[in-house]
Amino acid sequence: LLIGYILSQQDEVQHRYQGIKFGGGGIKFMTPKAFTIGQLLELKIFLLESHCAIYCYGEVIEVESESEQFTHKVIFHFIREEDRETLVRSSLHEQSKQLQKLAKLRNQESEQ
Repeated sequence: LLIGYILSQQDEVQHRYQGIKFGGGGIKFMTPKAFTIGQLLELKIFLLESHCAIYCYGEVIEVESESEQFTHKVIFHFIREEDRETLVRSSLHEQSKQLQKLAKLRNQESEQ
């Protein structure tokens, strides 16, 4: 909790990007500018639903251009094992919520 507070105080709006996918091995996010493949990035990941923040480094392994935005795939380097486990748990929780929502939609469609 303390590290989350400290990281939130160092949050810089101009370096805030929207995540698309994440897991124990890496993250995928969008930016208005492209990073270079192989570039090391300092990452501060805020998981709002889990009320936690993770600090680590990652390496850009893929960049794709999509209408004035760039999608980046980054693999984690120098990440604490407990932070990796937190990412895995949070990722599984998000997938579970999506599956529940999909099941609910299917049930509604079958009732009609």
